[in-house]
Amino acid sequence: MEPAVAYNVATFLYLPSILLALGFLILTYVLEALAVQTIARRRGINHPWLAWLPIGWAWMWGCISDQYQYVVRGQIRNKRKALLVLSILQLALELAVSFQAMRAMGAVIGFTLNPPMNMTEEMTLNLLLGPVLSMSGSILLDLCLTIPLTIIQYFCLYDIYRSCDPGSAVVFLLLSIFLRVTEPFLLFALRNKDLGMPPRRDQIPPQPTWTPQPPTWWESTRPPQGPWEQ
Repeated sequence: MEPAVAYNVATFLYLPSILLALGFLILTYVLEALAVQTIARRRGINHPWLAWLPIGWAWMWGCISDQYQYVVRGQIRNKRKALLVLSILQLALELAVSFQAMRAMGAVIGFTLNPPMNMTEEMTLNLLLGPVLSMSGSILLDLCLTIPLTIIQYFCLYDIYRSCDPGSAVVFLLLSIFLRVTEPFLLFALRNKDLGMPPRRDQIPPQPTWTPQPPTWWESTRPPQGPWEQ
C-alpha cells in the first residue's frame, strides 16, 4: 500500500473516533458546569457562572459544600478556599511542566541538529538532562498536590450529593470514584433537587418574634447561607 493511501485510510479510521471522544469530553464538561451552576444559582450562591471556568468550578464545589455544612450541621468549613488555593497551585505547576517539556524538547532537537563542539560528556549530560530533571521535580510536586486536592474534591462532591439526594449519596460517590465518567451525568440528574437541604425562608410563614442578627464581621467569615433556614 502506498504511503498516501495508507495515510488516507488511517485518517478515515481514526478521525471519527477522535471527533467522538472530543465531542464526549465537551458534553461532559457542559453537563457538569450547567449542573453546578444551576445548583449554586438556586441556592443563592454568588457568581454561579464561575462553574464554567477551569478553576472557578472548584470554588463553586467548595461553596456548595460549605453552605451545606453550615445550614444543615451548623459547622463552618473552608473547603472552597482550600480548593481554590490547591487548584491555582496545580495549574501553575502544570504550566511549569509544559514549559519545561518544551525546553527539554528544544534542547534535544538543538543538540541533534547542531551538536556543540569540544563538549565533555558531563557537559552534554547537563545540557540534555537538566531540563528533564527540572520537569521531573515539577511533576512530583504536581502529584503531591493532586492527592489532597482529589480528597477535598470528593468530600465536596459527597456533600453535594447529600444536599440533593441523601439516600443515594454514598452510591453516587462510589460511582463517581470508580466510574469517573458517570459524575457529570449524576450531577446533571440531581441539579433540581434539594432533598437534603432545610426549608427555604420563602416556604416558612413569618415569625412574630425578632431574631437577633449576628455582627457584620461574622457575616464575612461564614460560608454563603443563601435562602435557607438553619
